[in-house]
Amino acid sequence: MKILNCRQLPVCWRKFLLPLKILISGLIFYLLFRKLDLTQLQAGFVRTGLEIVLFLLFTAIFKMGLLYVNWRKFLHFHSDYRASGGEVRRSFLIGEALRFLIPGGYGMIGKIFFVRNSRSSAALSVALEKFFQIW
Repeated sequence: MKILNCRQLPVCWRKFLLPLKILISGLIFYLLFRKLDLTQLQAGFVRTGLEIVLFLLFTAIFKMGLLYVNWRKFLHFHSDYRASGGEVRRSFLIGEALRFLIPGGYGMIGKIFFVRNSRSSAALSVALEKFFQIW
């Protein structure tokens, strides 16, 4: 299955896809944040202290960086795979977003469809990643 590049689409489709992407992103944000009480969150941040919040932010960014590096390495498990940096980053970020939609993080399986690797190799990469995440 060949991945369709957005630049290959007619202009009318590209004009339709951008609002669709924004709408889907807005829906995901709404589903994530609809039950969040912002005043309680702000009060919690104030009580916690700046150094703890910064430490949590740093560890979250560090974890995302490690997950990205691991995803790139797992994709190269198949020796014939040649990836561009944008493709790996795009598939990683899509997988992270999809992870929130399905309980248990199994939405990350959607990353398989956003790499130019064979489906079986990409599925093996996702399986390895999921195996090493469970610890």
